[in-house]
Amino acid sequence: MLSILRARTAKNRKATEEIAHLLVKVDRSLNQIPLEDIVYLESDGNYLVFHSESGQYRYRATITKVMKSLPSESFVQTHRTFIVNKQFVSGFDSSFATINGEVV
Repeated sequence: MLSILRARTAKNRKATEEIAHLLVKVDRSLNQIPLEDIVYLESDGNYLVFHSESGQYRYRATITKVMKSLPSESFVQTHRTFIVNKQFVSGFDSSFATINGEVV
């Protein structure tokens, strides 16, 4: 199960803020990962590894399917095995991206 959930939270009745989450089923639990916390995704065989600020999640899915679910203004596929969150990218080269000091 992979889907984007748009939740509305209200600090008061007039102001609402939209927060997007990715719902990822890992083993038997459903994890809600805020899109803004996802640093990058890495393909590992038949699985994707979600690298987020709160940890890593391994999920059985194709990188193509997940890329279609992510907003293109925030995420870019830099290689056939990597999707990166643009807000964490500190540098690009023709063959790699630097994210928080780590080359992917």
